[in-house]
Amino acid sequence: MVFHVLSWILDQEPADYVVSDTVLVTPSGGELLTTTDRTPITKED
Repeated sequence: MVFHVLSWILDQEPADYVVSDTVLVTPSGGELLTTTDRTPITKED
């Protein structure tokens, strides 16, 4: 079984943000299939 999990961060300026993960559920537990880097991207003014 596979779940797609969305975590929303609302009311942030200039936009809202979402982090999504795909998780494979097996009899031995869950396995995160998402390989996206979680390091925030920042921009200097």
